[in-house]
Amino acid sequence: MDLTETVKHRLEVREFADKPVSDDIERAVLEAARLAPSSRNRQDWHFLLIDGDTLDDLATVSTSGKWVADAAFAVVVLTDDYPSSGVDVGRAVSHMQFAAWDHGVGSCIYTGIEEVALKRQFGIPLELVSGAVVGFGYPKGSGMGTKRRRSIAEVVSKNRFGESL
Repeated sequence: MDLTETVKHRLEVREFADKPVSDDIERAVLEAARLAPSSRNRQDWHFLLIDGDTLDDLATVSTSGKWVADAAFAVVVLTDDYPSSGVDVGRAVSHMQFAAWDHGVGSCIYTGIEEVALKRQFGIPLELVSGAVVGFGYPKGSGMGTKRRRSIAEVVSKNRFGESL
């Protein structure tokens, strides 16, 4: 499937099949994150791979991602806290999600994390912040569907806010 079709139909996946994801695919996902662009090429990020029984530990420090316990693996995106870090985290996450989908692996992002507990549980340095967590695994269903989105006319203006495209 080409990228345009993937963008149109790939859904966030929170229910995963009980099927392991190979180390090669995990590595491809992490490589995609590493290669993502970053503000001023800072690359001020660190990717913490979580798998196996450790996913249960990650779920316990998650306020909006308890489902991650059933994923095949997860990646915690850590970064220095600087003005554009959120943009850089988003770019890395998108790269990971598309790389995973290229291998038939679904994913979902969440940001609800008990920061202090996360750092304590996983030995994360105090100066880093968690930007997002992404859970990955083969979807229980197809992972594809029709998205319900507002029309382009509702969310896009041309040349001046409120002017029709």
